[in-house]
Amino acid sequence: MFSGGLDSFGCAWQLFTNDAYKDFHIHLHHMHIVNVEQRTQNEEEATRRFVTYCEQEFRRDFTFTENIMGFRFLQSGDFPMDSYLYGFVSAMIANNNPNIVHVAVGRTKTDMENDVPLYPHIQRGHRIFEASLTDERQGKITYIFPVRDISKNAIYEALPPRLQQSFWSCRRPVNLKPCHQCETCRALAALNIEHPDFT
Repeated sequence: MFSGGLDSFGCAWQLFTNDAYKDFHIHLHHMHIVNVEQRTQNEEEATRRFVTYCEQEFRRDFTFTENIMGFRFLQSGDFPMDSYLYGFVSAMIANNNPNIVHVAVGRTKTDMENDVPLYPHIQRGHRIFEASLTDERQGKITYIFPVRDISKNAIYEALPPRLQQSFWSCRRPVNLKPCHQCETCRALAALNIEHPDFT
């Protein structure tokens, strides 16, 4: 499940380059999430850049698919968390492809700690995933977290320069530029990671 953000770049990079995953067939899936944050176009561009890089640099077949989920009508900002959406969509993909045995999710160690506000939403998303699997697929597919023990700085430093300038993590871009105010922009700034500017 590939958002185009730094963590998902790191997750996919691990799948492509870490020997632990060398026998995996990789299926990248990107959800175009349309809501009041207006980040869809930026994430689409980040995804395109990563896919293009992999097509050009790796001698490895992989599958890329995408779908659109629209919530712009929810103007209050109370729209579904990404983890709920990728839980449901990844189950739909797995239900239709019996070769899938793992769903790789780009969550870092910080995301997965119990005292982090995001953690309950990740757990709820996993429950949505499990509930959305068919009876035949129940218990046969697991979430894996290739960057669970890797810091954001280490993810960034592991990427080649071209990909360091290709991810998109800002939640509320302004005229295709990072807002530098949202939670993810502030988190990257605190780590001295420069967010790319696609304009």
